[in-house]
Parts: sequence; C-alpha cells; structure tokens
Amino acid sequence: MLSAKLFAALLFALALPAGTILPIPEAIAQPTATQKPATPNSVQKTEADQLQKQGFAQLEAREFAAAEKSWQQALQIYRSLGDREGEFLILYCLGLLHYTQQEIPPAASYYEQGVKLARQWGDAEKEWQMLSTLGTIYASVGENKQALSYQEPALALAQKLKDVPKQAQALESLIKTSQELGDFAQVKTYQQQQAAIAAQLPSSTNTLDPTMQALKEGQALLIQGSGASVQQAIAKFEQARVSAKKNGERQQEILALLALGAAHDSLGQKQPALEAYKQALPLAQQSGDRYSQATILVGMGQVYNSTGQLELALATFNQALPILKEIKNRAGEGTVLNNMGNISSKLGNYAQALNYHRQSLAIAQSTGDHTRQNRTLNNMGLVYSKLGQYQAAFDAFNQALASLKADSDRFDRATTLANLGTVYSYVGQLDQALESFQQALAVLKEADDPGREAYALANIGSVYYDRRDYEPALDYYQRSLKLLRQVQDAEGESTVLNNIGLIYDDLKQPQLALTYYNQGLAIAQKTKDPAGEATTLINLGRTHYTRQDYAKAASYQAKAATLAQKIGNQRVAGYALGNLGRAQLAAKQLTAAETSLLASAQAWESLRASLGDDDRNKISLFEEQTSTYRLLQKALAAQNKPEAALEAAERGRARAFVELLAERLPTQADAVAKIQPPNLAQIRAIAKQHNTTLVEYSVIDDDERNVNGEPLRESELFIWVIQPNGKVDFRRVDLKPLWQKGVTPTPTTQPLKELVARSRSSIGVRGLVFQEDAEAIARATADANAAEAENKRLQQLHQLLIEPIADLLPKDPNAHVTFIPQQFLFLVPFVALQDANGKYLIEKHTVLIAPSIQVLDLTHQQRQRLQAARDKKTDPLSSFLPSPSSLIVGNPTMPSIRPKLGEPAEQLASLPGAEKEAKAIATLLRTQALIGDQATKAKILQQLPQAQIVHLATHGLLDDFKGLGVPGAIALAPSGQDDGLLTASEILKLKLNAELVVLSACDTGQGRITGDGVVGLSRSLISAGVPSVIVSLWKVPDEPTAALMTEFYRQLQRQPDKAQALRQAMLVTKARYPDPLDWAAFTLMGEAE
Repeated sequence: MLSAKLFAALLFALALPAGTILPIPEAIAQPTATQKPATPNSVQKTEADQLQKQGFAQLEAREFAAAEKSWQQALQIYRSLGDREGEFLILYCLGLLHYTQQEIPPAASYYEQGVKLARQWGDAEKEWQMLSTLGTIYASVGENKQALSYQEPALALAQKLKDVPKQAQALESLIKTSQELGDFAQVKTYQQQQAAIAAQLPSSTNTLDPTMQALKEGQALLIQGSGASVQQAIAKFEQARVSAKKNGERQQEILALLALGAAHDSLGQKQPALEAYKQALPLAQQSGDRYSQATILVGMGQVYNSTGQLELALATFNQALPILKEIKNRAGEGTVLNNMGNISSKLGNYAQALNYHRQSLAIAQSTGDHTRQNRTLNNMGLVYSKLGQYQAAFDAFNQALASLKADSDRFDRATTLANLGTVYSYVGQLDQALESFQQALAVLKEADDPGREAYALANIGSVYYDRRDYEPALDYYQRSLKLLRQVQDAEGESTVLNNIGLIYDDLKQPQLALTYYNQGLAIAQKTKDPAGEATTLINLGRTHYTRQDYAKAASYQAKAATLAQKIGNQRVAGYALGNLGRAQLAAKQLTAAETSLLASAQAWESLRASLGDDDRNKISLFEEQTSTYRLLQKALAAQNKPEAALEAAERGRARAFVELLAERLPTQADAVAKIQPPNLAQIRAIAKQHNTTLVEYSVIDDDERNVNGEPLRESELFIWVIQPNGKVDFRRVDLKPLWQKGVTPTPTTQPLKELVARSRSSIGVRGLVFQEDAEAIARATADANAAEAENKRLQQLHQLLIEPIADLLPKDPNAHVTFIPQQFLFLVPFVALQDANGKYLIEKHTVLIAPSIQVLDLTHQQRQRLQAARDKKTDPLSSFLPSPSSLIVGNPTMPSIRPKLGEPAEQLASLPGAEKEAKAIATLLRTQALIGDQATKAKILQQLPQAQIVHLATHGLLDDFKGLGVPGAIALAPSGQDDGLLTASEILKLKLNAELVVLSACDTGQGRITGDGVVGLSRSLISAGVPSVIVSLWKVPDEPTAALMTEFYRQLQRQPDKAQALRQAMLVTKARYPDPLDWAAFTLMGEAE
C-alpha cells in the first residue's frame, strides 16, 4: 500500500529569469557644484573621456575585463585632474560593471565611494542616485535590511528635493523590501504615501526612442507581477520587438525577445517562451553577443527543466556554462551549475549533482552572495538525504541556516528549517522534526504565504501521523487542506486528502476513509495526474480489502496496476499487483493470485535492475517488496506446490546481496548466470556440494496490514529442509494459536518475534535487539530476571523452530546444519536452543548461518577463488599473490562517535579484556597484535588485503553513523586523516583475500534487519571476498570471550573445518562457563572449510 505522506523538501532551482532586463540607467545629470571644479589639462581630459566611451563600448560587447581596465585608467586621470564629474561617472560605471556580473561586494564598494563623493560635493541628486542603486543591488540578493538602510535615506533625500518621481521610485522600492521582510504595517504606510503623491506625478516626458520606451514600460508592468500586468507587459515587449525588427535594431530585438521569453515563462506559457528564446539565439550568435547567448541558453534550459525534458535541459545549460566562464559572469556560472546539480539529482546522478553544487557554492562564497550560498547548501542537503547520508545532510542544512542573515528571505529560512525537519524525520527523531517544521510554519505565517504555509502544516500533520497521534495529525491536515483549496493547489489537495484517508483507515472508520480517497481520486483524474490517481486507487482497494469486499478491492488494484503500467511506473505497479494478488488469495482465487503475484515480483525486479550497482537503494527497494514474495509462497503452498514455494522463498531473499557477490565473480557471464534465482535442481546441488542439511525459514504473516503495509499478525512459519542427498521436506507451524495461548505476559500479535527478543533478554543480552520495535524490547526486558525464564524461552523457541523438523536433521553431531533465517530470526541464538530434556542444540549439531541458499553457493565460489590463488604458488606469477598472514587487532585507541544526530562526539570506552585476547591469539598464530595507537584505521586498511586470517577484538557499532546507507562500523585508532571508524560501507568497497575474519566485538552479527537479510559488517565482509565470517550476536564478557576465541584457534590448528572448530570451542567454554551468555553469542556465516 502506498502512503501519500508529504515530508516534501523544497528544491531550489535558483535560476534567475533568463530574459530579465536590467534597469535602463538614467542619464547622469550635470552636477550642481558647490565649488568650482579644477580646470583639467585638455589632453588628459580628452584621453579620459575617450577611455570612458571605450569602456561603454566594451561593456556593450560584454568584454568585462577590458571595460574595467579602460575605466580604471580613466578614473586615475579624472582623480589626478580633480574632475569630480568624471570621477562620479566612472564610479557609477564600475559599480554597474560588477553588478552586471553579480559581484555584489565590489559593486557596492564603488557605489559607496560615489555616495561619499556626492556628499563632499553637496550634490543631493547624485547622492540619491547612488543610494537608490545600493538599495537595488542589496535587495536583489535578499539582503533586505541592508537594502532598507539605503532606500530610507534615498526617500528622505527625494522628499528634501521635492522630486515627486524620485519619491515614487523610492516608495516602490521600500514597499517591495518591506514585503520581503514581512513588515506589512510599514508596507501599508508606504502605500498611503504613494497614493498621496500619485496625482502630482508628471505625465511622461521621456526622450527614449519608441523601442526602448516600450521595453521600459513593459519592464515596469512585468515587475508588478500580477497575471494581468504580465499580459500587458507581453504586449509592450511584442511592440518593442516589432519596432526593433522594423528599424534593424538587432540588439534591441534580442532584448525584446529575451523579455518575451521571461514574461511567457512566468505565466507558465512554456512553448511561447521557448519560441521567443529560439528566435533570439541566432540573432545573438550572428552579432557575436556572448552575454545574450548565455542568457538565452539559460532561459531555454529553464523551460526544458520545468517541462521535464531533463537531458535536454542539462545539455542546454552545458552550452551556456563555457560562455559564462568566458565573459566572467561568475554569478551566472554559479546559477547554471546549481541548476545542473538539481537536474543531475532528479536523474539519480547524485555524485555529479554534488560536484556541480560544490562548484556553485564556491562561487557564491567568493562573491559574498549569502542567498545563493543558502540555496546551494539546501540543494546539497537534499542530495545527501536522497543518498541516505543524513549526518552530511544535517550539516549542510545547518550551514545553510548559518549563511542566512537576519534580514534574509523568509522563504529561504522556512525552507531550510523544513528540510532540516525532514532529515530529523528520516532518522526517527520526530520531536526535533516537529520543532523544525513548527519554526518553518511560524516564519511562513509572518510572511503571509498561504501556499507554503499549507505544506508546512501538512508536514507537521505527517509527523503526528508517524507518531500515531491522530487527533493533531487530522487537525493539521484539515488546516492545510483549507489553505490548499484557497490557493487552488490541486496536487497538494489530492495528497492531503489521501493522508486524511489514511488516518481514518487506521482509526477503523472505512467509510470516512473512502470519502476522502474518492475526493482525492476525483482531483487526480481532473488534473490528469495518473501517478496520484493510481496511488489513490491502491488506497481505495486497501480499504475495501479490510472490509472483506475482495471483489471490489481487486477491481481497484487492477485499475491501479493498468494505469501504473501505462505510465511506466513500476514501483506503483508492483504495489498494485501485489495487493491484487492478496485480494485474489483471500477470495481463494489461487491461480489468479499466483499470476498477479508473479507479475508484481517481475515489476519489482525490473526496478531493481534499473538501479545498476546501487546496493543501498536495492536494499531499500527490497524492503518494500518482501510481502509480494511471502504472499507468493502462501499461494503456492495453498496449491500444494511446496517446492515451487521454496523457489519463491529464495527468489525473495538477499537478492541485493546475491547481486553484489555476483559482481565480484571472475567473468561477466558468471555474474549474469548467478544473479538468477536458483531453481530446485540448483538448490539440491548446493546442499550436495556443501554436504550440509539446509534449513530455510519463512515467516508468513496474516492478511491484515497496518497503514505502512506492515503485518499486524504472524500467521504461519514455513520450514524447508534440504538434505545433502537432495531430499526436500516441507513443514508448516501454525502460529495463530499463540495469540490465544499467550506465550508472554503481555498480549501480543507477534509472539514469535517477541519470543526471540525475550529469549535473548533472558540470557542477559542488553541493548538494541529490533531497531524497528522498541515496544517489544521494553516488554522483553521487563521480567528477564528469573533463571528459569532463560530455559523456558529457549525451549519455547526450540519447540517452534527445531522440533517440527528434528526427525529430518542429521544424527551425527559433526554433520553440518546450515540455517537460513528470515527477518528477526537472524537474531536467534540457534546453538543455545534447548530441547525438552535441557540439551542445547550445539550438543547435537554443528551449526552455520547463511542469508540465503544462493549466497552460500557464492561464498563457496569465493573460497574456491582463494584456494586457486594459493595453489598457484608454484607459478612464475606467484610472487604477485598475497602471502598467508594474520592480522590481529585488540583494544585500539578508541575513536569518538556522535550518540545521536547533531550531538557532540564522545570517545568509546577502552577494552582491556580485548587487548589480552588479541595478545593471546597473536601468540598462538606466531604474530604480533596491533594494540592501542598502533591499530590505526590507515594501517589496518593497508594490511587487510594481504591477510589470510583477520581477528578484530574491538567495539563493533550497529548504527549508520556516517549516513552511508549500510549500518555498522569497527572502532579503530583514529589518525590525522580519518576518524578511526572502519564502516561497513567502506569494507564493501575493498577486495579482500582473507579466508576467515573474526569480529570479536559487541553485536557485530547484527545490523539493520531488512528484506535483504541483515545489512551490516558480516554482509560487507562477505561481499568484499571473505568466504567465512565469525560474528557475535551480543556483547560477551571479556574472560569467556578470550577463552572461547583462544580455544577456537587451537581447534582450527588441528582441523580445517571452521564450523567444527567453533562448535568444539563452544563446548569447551560451556563446560567452564555454563551460562549461554558466555558461550553462545558467536556464529559462523558462510563457508565451513
């Protein structure tokens, strides 16, 4: 089922309207001098005047560097002559030159010099001109309080001069700036003053030619911003275009076409805008006007971007970029780079997006443009969020907030706060998310922006919804809905209607849910939003399913699937087809259900293929699709096809892991072959090849789901046993009676899941067990004190997991049994499960664990690769192969980590017991252990590829501290170049040759439990080429850990079978330390030999 929640982070496009016309400068009036200017040397005066004119010609040709050189030379001459008139003109021109290139600090510096000169000269007219210009440039980059500090004295001067047109112009600027600052009382005051002088304004006495007059009038209308005024502006720009074309004024024709493009674009009239730009481009190319060429290409790129033609937009911006560099338009270059970053992000090219944004940020910082810094940092944060790098996103958004000045644009501040709230929501810190969203809402309320306020309200509603606090969620959604209707945002209205429907679904009020869904559906159909329509159809189908109206539910899901397939949205199709199969299964239409569920699986698999080598996204995607494969197993089992159900179970687990391992195979042909799920014959062959009894578990959920599509109840446990001789047996365990029997003091609908948690707790395990179920953890630890509770829980798990298949397991305790768990069953301490007589499973069997049968096959191939490399030592090339060695690490100087996102880092505790363990094992293996400051991350990374045996006795961390998408890290000593954390994501990129890695640390066998298995350190090590990994399922006391590990290596020196060596070490340790907490934590994943 699809959730329609918003959490809509706002993306900044940052592109200025491509056809914006700079204000046409007024002729600079002759000064009313209070002192007689010095008489200039006529030759030097003539030279300066010529340089001044030359600079204007160079500026018109967009030769900025040449223009600056000419004007600087003229400035020196005018100053040497004491020619203040000439000096003032050049200061204005130099300011204009830098402002044209959006270089604000140098532009402002020249205008400030002009203000000072005008005041010395006592020329209020010129002082007004410079003050007005300073106000304009600061307002253009969002520094509104700074702008106000110039606009207010400009108004005072205009009033002193009794110059009504200047007063009108100053008041217009003050109104716009005050609006940006949200000071609406002051806006009203200025508007009243504006109305009072309106009658005094003289009629137009301009001396501009008709083309420029039409352009100027059109610009004034465009600035007003209303739909009617923009239409009037378009008429003026068209008038200017016709006049310019008739008179052969090519440059003015280009200006008119640029203005037309910008005006049409502002009204959403994309095709006319594009036509205007396309007409202007050849004219600019013919005239060699590089500035206009760049401006036109940027405008075209914006149109392509807004119409979804992303590749074309990127190509067009790429054409503009070298021209902007050539003409040294740094601001334009930064804008285009930022737009290219946004497009690359939309296309999923996140590394390229970050590259573009970093270049844009450097330019914004060099030019002192705080607004662009903020927006670029926001865009970088959004990319990091998409990558799941939440700490990096958090840092970017905080930098964006810090870049804002007190007078910055309210929308920028609100958006940054909203984006920050989104990151908090992603990492489950809902209180912080709520605080950020509420701060954003407060800013938007002051700014009187109902459209954006509506989205802020919806985001707050979604936080309350995620907390299952339905009353305030509903209140915020309803308030959002009212504003969305007010601003006629149909898409937002449809989304919020769906969100309200989800609440009523949760509250078991299906009729109300249907009412809201149907309203959302009508809007989606009216606005021709097929994705929104399909989503709403899925939600409608789900509601009818909960009402047991399976025929209607199937009808809605079928319509949604058809629509999704028509628009090529495989994700929505996967959901719809899966839900269709569920409805058909409930209606006992088993063949139809099988067909629909297979089609759903194919839709998901096509999506996975489109992700290329993006392992993180494949894992996330697999989380969404696991229910499809479980339903398929259920449909096949109901048709008495247990072997086909086994194939479906393998098809639906550890697929991202399988593909990652297959990529490391020697040839592309091997990789392609191995990413196909195994059929029954191949599964039998794997059991025979490994000489192991395979036990695969699958937890089948009841039909009822919550709003997030998660199961509400456990229904059955499917167990397949595949013996080395190829015999396949299928057993089913009914979990429904457990709901009534009450295996725990607190009633629960997921008794098996909670029983696993309670069994671990009764052993004495503390800390995070199921990241996704904090309530189960709390219940699990509530009564774990009694010694008898330990045996009871372990025996209950044995009854459910082992007794149904006990007769199928080998009688020889040295024979291998490989368990293939699923979900929370990965955390089961299989070796410590007890039968009715109190005998532990380790006493009867040699136990291994694997994420899937196919992964087991691929680790075997890794073992063969390593063995082949060892066998080649007689080959002339053997000198290039890594020699056998051991890498032993114990108690490094500990790094510091952040306990939570945004909190200060704290150093991890020292592990003196791990140091003793490492030294003892190093003695056994005749090597030196790396301890303390020696065990740096840099040194470990250098030695890892050559090591044959790796033993790491240090802290193992479960969380995804760096936000890299794969949780888990090994704590090593930091150096100047790194923080000391060797993350699972970094291990994933290595190519290792070790035959065995032992992680003798806290909880290294855990990780984030997903539909793809346990994502963490062990998975990364196996993916990096290690066929055998020993990990711990919980923190073990120092003394028994050292004893067990030392005994394991002694056993391994006697026999090559790692599984048997670990079993014997556990039995020896158990005799000395009988508590399972001390000996049962370690498990072998992958190959035994």
